Amino acid sequence: MKDISIKQDGNGYGINADEVFWVKQNIIDKKDLRLSVDEEIVCDLLGAMVAETIPPSRVSVLDAYYINMDEKDGRGYKTEKAVQVRGTEVISNQFLYIIDEIKKIFFERDHTIIQHILGQRVYRGPRYFQSLFLSLHELLIKEMKIADYNQVYEKLHNIAERTMIISKGGGAWSAKDKIDVVTKTAAILKPAFTERTEKDPMHYSYATEITLLKQSKTENTQYDFKQGIYDLVSGKRNDRLINKIFKTLTAMGNSEKML
Repeated sequence: MKDISIKQDGNGYGINADEVFWVKQNIIDKKDLRLSVDEEIVCDLLGAMVAETIPPSRVSVLDAYYINMDEKDGRGYKTEKAVQVRGTEVISNQFLYIIDEIKKIFFERDHTIIQHILGQRVYRGPRYFQSLFLSLHELLIKEMKIADYNQVYEKLHNIAERTMIISKGGGAWSAKDKIDVVTKTAAILKPAFTERTEKDPMHYSYATEITLLKQSKTENTQYDFKQGIYDLVSGKRNDRLINKIFKTLTAMGNSEKML
């Protein structure tokens, strides 16, 4: 536990909170990280990804994703059905893909995501990040891709003053205001995008997931790396390793408890 605990002061054991993506990019602060605000943001974004229209942001909406799952008119029931129809793997792949594209846009830049969007130094801006994420979701998942990352970065500079206008303070964030911000932001960014061709790969990038694997301090029953299916010198296939891979996959498939 000491290796995966979050440390606040940069000293001692555990994960350095200042280096966590959400804190490093000024999306939330270190106190928010301990309160699991990053998990609330992810829940909010995933809910918007599978909903017919972008829902509002408030505590009651987050709670509704997990309760009254048998009520057909309830948010939890509708969300669960939408997830089942699309598939958890597809949704997860799309989420990680958008996160990776955001990281590419801001790779080795002088400003954090929130600093760049607001044009000033601030310490947190979760709603601006959500607006960016959902705007990219609107473009990327509709068969488009980024043609010019530098252009996207330039268009995002100080965009909060012109387009991504979000009311100050906390409290509820209405669906109408969210949709308005996302629609306008997507329109501003669209010239830096191009149509996706049939030869383009699926909506997925492994960068974020590989990073998570590298940082993980605990074992996971669903991950296992095998090296050497083909000999790098002779090119000969290692059939013994292939048999072992199938045995490992079978063990993974049987790792969950059966009812």
